[in-house]
Amino acid sequence: MYTLATRKVYGLTFILLLSSLDGHSAIVAGQTIGVDFGTTAATNNFNSTNATGSFVMSSLIDTDGSTVSGVELSVAGIDFSNADRSIGAPSGAEPVVFNESNLLDFSGGIGSPVNTLTLNFTGLDDGLRYELDLVSAFDGRNLAVTVSAGGDSIIIDTTSVNPTARFAELTSSGGELLMTVQSSDVVVINALALTAASVPEPGSVSLLGLGSLLFLLKRRRN
Repeated sequence: MYTLATRKVYGLTFILLLSSLDGHSAIVAGQTIGVDFGTTAATNNFNSTNATGSFVMSSLIDTDGSTVSGVELSVAGIDFSNADRSIGAPSGAEPVVFNESNLLDFSGGIGSPVNTLTLNFTGLDDGLRYELDLVSAFDGRNLAVTVSAGGDSIIIDTTSVNPTARFAELTSSGGELLMTVQSSDVVVINALALTAASVPEPGSVSLLGLGSLLFLLKRRRN
């Protein structure tokens, strides 16, 4: 029987279907978008750029080579783009998604008193969480680069074996995720990787907590 309740269910289903087709849902949990800055083309599935000034990177792919439709990266503050073979790939750079072609070149900015690169992802899914890894390596001088995202900041020693800033549990707002890379010296960026992750359902979190409690009670009895 077609009732008012049935109509409401169909209506809600239609709304949910439209939401799933929205551009902000183009990226899904498990996907990683890699961006390689500098004049040497990446040998992995990273989105390479040697552009300067302010620009937008569209038609992005993930590290499996699949198109991530609707997601773009806006970049501002880039004054130069170089390949510096004397740097050498940082031996401890993480995660393993980066390879040597991502780390031997860089883009950056020169200015005074503080040099700032602004990077803004758009078209993300606000229902997901994101992990950001950003590499800033420079030969022979610590530029003390500060990377900020999601209200937190990490200072990178650009001469260290692992010149990587890692942020976990980032969220987007209105599909946007803003990052800044700053230094009172020259500021450089070699590469970044943004990985999407699902948010645990409240029920799953509760079950996990209950399971831990039962495990502890069993241990105390034993």
